[in-house]
This record gives sequence, structure tokens and C-alpha cells, in this order.
Amino acid sequence: MKILQEGEAGTRVIDICRSYGISDVTFYKWREKYGTPQSSDARRLKRLEEENARLKQLLIDAILTNQILQDTVVKKKLPRDSRARLEAKSGSNRVVSTHML
Repeated sequence: MKILQEGEAGTRVIDICRSYGISDVTFYKWREKYGTPQSSDARRLKRLEEENARLKQLLIDAILTNQILQDTVVKKKLPRDSRARLEAKSGSNRVVSTHML
């Protein structure tokens, strides 16, 4: 990585290759394989943005699931509440059918 950083700093490739005893082909292959520091930062940023989008989608899914579950619980509670009100109004403990409610 130090060799690639020197190339990014403006040192001529031929001088870098001479000082480290490598060919210019090797230098360019390394630069292609490992990229420049800026390109690795760009790849890292892209990965983080993709992960962020995935996590946002998971959060949205969890919120929607939670809302659906809450709506289901509320809907199931309504008939019981209606039944209790009807029993209280009638003044008796008999069971009132709530099928028609």
C-alpha cells in the first residue's frame, strides 16, 4: 500500500519501481487490484450506503409488522368490549351473542 500511496503523492511510477525493485507492470497490476486510497474509500462508502438502505428497509418492515399486530389486537378487543357494554346495559349476567355486532 505504501508503494501505491507514493504513486498517488505524485512520485513518478518509474522511480517508485526502481526504488522497490518491481516492474511497472507489477505496479499497475497492484493498483488495479488494490486500487487507490480514494477508490477504496469510495467502495467502502458504497458498501455502507447499501447496508444503510438494507437496514432502513428492515426497520420499515418491522414497523409495519408491529402496526399490523397492534391493529389485529385492537380488532380482537372490540367485540369483548362491546359484549361487556351490552351485558352491563341489560343488567344480567347472561351471555349476549356478538355475532351481529
